[in-house]
Amino acid sequence: MYRTHRDVRVTQGAVYSMLLCLKSLKDKCNFLHWQLSIECKWNLNQASGEFSSPYFPSNYHNFQDCQWNITAPRDHVIRLQFGVFELESNPSSCGNNRCGCDYVDIRQESLKGDLTTLGKYCATISSLPIIQSSTNKMIVTFHSDHVVTAKGFNASYTTVPKLTGWILLAN
Repeated sequence: MYRTHRDVRVTQGAVYSMLLCLKSLKDKCNFLHWQLSIECKWNLNQASGEFSSPYFPSNYHNFQDCQWNITAPRDHVIRLQFGVFELESNPSSCGNNRCGCDYVDIRQESLKGDLTTLGKYCATISSLPIIQSSTNKMIVTFHSDHVVTAKGFNASYTTVPKLTGWILLAN
């Protein structure tokens, strides 16, 4: 006869993993681990805000795929700034593919729905520049593979009015 024990971890409103231990009467434990991709997606539409990788400042888990959709008013753009940025940086497990393991991908979406890449970042970066969209929609995607985990990242964003033209004043 077996007993089951479940450990479900919920962070930022999403279930990330479940561990199931089946124990026999002889106290032998067989572990089964599932990675659940239920929802790791957020829509952010405040004038400013913050978000982070799952479990930050502790290490994120393997097999994570998360997305933050940031939307500003139509006449605004989005400025994104990272504080801590520490992702997997083991070249032997990632091969020659730059950002082939764990990464953050940042894109902007046009009014027509076309996506443009603003940057793809990986490893540990001590100081990322402020990333600014030219549209009112930004999509930040985080992916981790199956090998190594790290602290992750935290980020903040703010929306600012879009400059539509320059006015030159002559003396």
